[in-house]
Amino acid sequence: MCDDYLQFQNHLKDLRKMDDLIMNTLNTTVLTATFRSQGSDATKQCQKLGDEIASRATYRNELISACISRTNDSLSQNDLNENRRKALIFQRRQLQNERNVEEIVYTNTEKAFYERCRDYYTPSKNQLKVSSSK
Repeated sequence: MCDDYLQFQNHLKDLRKMDDLIMNTLNTTVLTATFRSQGSDATKQCQKLGDEIASRATYRNELISACISRTNDSLSQNDLNENRRKALIFQRRQLQNERNVEEIVYTNTEKAFYERCRDYYTPSKNQLKVSSSK
């Protein structure tokens, strides 16, 4: 997947759908006080959602890091022609940009999650640091 940047980018886009729809997800998952009084457990819902957010962010960071590493390995080969070297350098730049985008996406998701779930669930410190594990 790392060799085809468009495929990689589409895969990341699919993986980020939950983050893109975080407000909608929070509105349907962490219900209002009226619904909570009818038996919805906001603590469990927030914990489940927080775990899923952290898991997806970790997976995306690992995927990006693996592709950067693979690109760097390819760049270290001595038998590359100039065009291939330039293409790999460009690909590495794009992957590094994806890492920056990932940090922004995670920060926005984390902020929305915290605003809505802070009264019900506080993620562990390991979950909060998931985006900085580059």
